[in-house]
Amino acid sequence: MYKKLHLILLFLVSLKVSAQLPVKDFVQAHAVSLHTVSPDSTDYADLIPIGQAIGNSRIVMLGEQDHGDAPTLAAKARLVSFLHERLGFDVLVFESDFFALQGTDTLKDQALASWLKENIYNMWTGCSACAVLFKNYIPDESTGPEPLQVAGIDDQMDFPASVRSLPKVLDSLLRRAGFGMVKYPNYNTSFLPLVDSLTKPKWYINASDTGLTKLGKYLESIQSQASRFWAEKDFGYLLIENLIMETRVYQALKSKDGAQALKLRNEQMAKNLKWLVTYKYPSKKVIVWAANNSVSRFPQGPYLPEDNRVATMGKLFTQDTNLDKQTYVLGFTSFAGDGGRLGLRKYSIEPPSAESFESWINPSMAYAFINFRDFNVKQEKVQPKFEMRYWYYKSFKDVWNEIFDGMFFVRQTHACTN
Repeated sequence: MYKKLHLILLFLVSLKVSAQLPVKDFVQAHAVSLHTVSPDSTDYADLIPIGQAIGNSRIVMLGEQDHGDAPTLAAKARLVSFLHERLGFDVLVFESDFFALQGTDTLKDQALASWLKENIYNMWTGCSACAVLFKNYIPDESTGPEPLQVAGIDDQMDFPASVRSLPKVLDSLLRRAGFGMVKYPNYNTSFLPLVDSLTKPKWYINASDTGLTKLGKYLESIQSQASRFWAEKDFGYLLIENLIMETRVYQALKSKDGAQALKLRNEQMAKNLKWLVTYKYPSKKVIVWAANNSVSRFPQGPYLPEDNRVATMGKLFTQDTNLDKQTYVLGFTSFAGDGGRLGLRKYSIEPPSAESFESWINPSMAYAFINFRDFNVKQEKVQPKFEMRYWYYKSFKDVWNEIFDGMFFVRQTHACTN
């Protein structure tokens, strides 16, 4: 009886292994070696397979494992120039202040470079690995057939341009639209000062619950009337929605409900991106620069308890089947090295296990690309989970070929420097 049971167990194990082999075999057989991640390299021959994988997609999302991964940020900068010059992508959207980056369309040259440095997270603009993108490439109108336009999707609207202008712009929008509330005394004495406070970084920490609640009610009152004055495609309509969501995010953070804050933020970022690609840039090809755990088609964070997970921005955005068909999601992973963001402590990254995605890549490849879409079209059923790095260089098992359309592999990573 024992011998029979042992043989059955061996048979089941062999079935499991053989079921997993197709993913591993595919990666080992089809990983494409990439020559460099240097943004200065304009020989794009090695990136052609990535272009072919993207195909006719109108939206390309570029992730990252952490916001201080220098080779990944360099690779993304190089991909931006490739997508812009060779595939006609003319809009670059950052996971950064939605309002502040609305003002870039009329800026040029060094005025634009200064605006970007001031209103995009320093973990990107301050990283020397991709400095050429922000200081030279985007401001230079001679790159590509058309200038590269910049936008943001984050409802955390607290960068300098928002601090300076958001309350004034909102006031102008409400007055031009004819909202009756602008005639009441508390509009100037209470509402506008609260909006002004909302744009101050970390204001919510010391703000009273009463102030946040009052602001939320003001904004919800405006939203209830908004359809009388604006269409959903109008900027004012979406700005009110962002302010409401920002208020709710801050309320969740004050109550130490990080999962709820993340859920609300992801929902609004997905709406903002949908508005950009549908209304502001309906005929443009769009690149999205964000994190792996923002762009992936995944319930947020395998590191969170299962009953506390929330959908990523990428998953919410691609729930619209029409948008999903137009979107290619490229994740980034690495084998080993050092991590850490600008201004924060550096740390060593442990090599992955022998059976992880990263260990399947040929050791001779410093950089590599794998197109999961090619693998998926050949499968008749969902493949089993396999191990891969996702966020903060931590490995998790999941059906990663369904979560990302492709992966960009970096063998040796290191933290950003100024």
